[in-house]
Amino acid sequence: MRFNNLVACGRNTLICIKHTPSGGESANNAEMDATQILDAYIKLHTDYSGYVVDTSWLPADKAKMKQVLQQYWLQTTSAQIRKWLEDGWVFLAWFQDGVGPIPIDISSKVRSNVPAKQLGQYKKIQNQWLELVMAEWGVLQQEVDRFKQANAATN
Repeated sequence: MRFNNLVACGRNTLICIKHTPSGGESANNAEMDATQILDAYIKLHTDYSGYVVDTSWLPADKAKMKQVLQQYWLQTTSAQIRKWLEDGWVFLAWFQDGVGPIPIDISSKVRSNVPAKQLGQYKKIQNQWLELVMAEWGVLQQEVDRFKQANAATN
């Protein structure tokens, strides 16, 4: 299957993918699911940038998300789109087990009228989640680097 219309259109570093079946492909095949997964992931990243979000919000488990990103990476020769896909792989670190139904805002400051004890507790929670994100970020970046190295011939 070929992805005929890879279109850069995302805020930040992700992309939108438009798939056009070529030569007898049906609209119900597994690759279409990959398109839907990536579209949903792009929306999540756009809507919750700067938040740690529970992994249950992902359209597929992290292993499947990586497969989808790898699949698209292998289908394009565009350096820009490949970079966006690599970033999307690493951004999976922002999705963590145990966050619960309310994403944790890491990027914004707490209002000044919050009591000091509550502020301290909130900052502690933010820092704990941020440490987990950054640890996984490093692991995911190493995975991306190994994947790129293993597929250097496809450049």
